[in-house]
Amino acid sequence: MEFSGWSARHVAERIWSPDQKIVKKADGKIRLIFSSSSEYELTGWVLSFADEARVVKPKWLVEEIKKTLGRMQEVYTRSRSCPKMSVTKMLSREEKEKV
Repeated sequence: MEFSGWSARHVAERIWSPDQKIVKKADGKIRLIFSSSSEYELTGWVLSFADEARVVKPKWLVEEIKKTLGRMQEVYTRSRSCPKMSVTKMLSREEKEKV
């Protein structure tokens, strides 16, 4: 995985896996190479870095991230076509009991 910006600094400061290797690149990016035992957690972790992370290998994880991003895009695209909803203030317990 490649990381840039703040994420590169953050990732380089921590130990994510006992077998990790970090390669610093000339452009300020880093490449993190490691093993993981949880596909679900790994996918969420990568996505938490938004556009500052890019999966390079393995191919199956690249494809999984693409699929997840596609599903996320559909969610946000669909939400545009929904009718406008008004935002209401949060009610206190007393106000809820009156309703």
